[in-house]
Amino acid sequence: MSDLLTADHAAARLNISERTLRKLRQSGEIAYIALTNRLFRYTTEDCDEYVASRRKIESPSSSSRVSSRRPGSPVLKGDQPGFMALQAARKGATRKRS
Repeated sequence: MSDLLTADHAAARLNISERTLRKLRQSGEIAYIALTNRLFRYTTEDCDEYVASRRKIESPSSSSRVSSRRPGSPVLKGDQPGFMALQAARKGATRKRS
């Protein structure tokens, strides 16, 4: 069995705050050893297993073109006016009313 790490040493090993480590322990995301009801220790293996469980690999999207359009916004096609043209038209209409 490896040496037991205190919360501050385990947090430093994971490069997170002790508060974040406590939340991970309480949510069951990281293994720990409860010496008493209020005294917890961690092993280096526990820390390494947590890091391994969080490893992700970003998969490339099916399209190489990334859409900068917000979800739910209309798709402009053909000769529809763009945002700037609509904004200019609104400003012109406001000035005519004055």
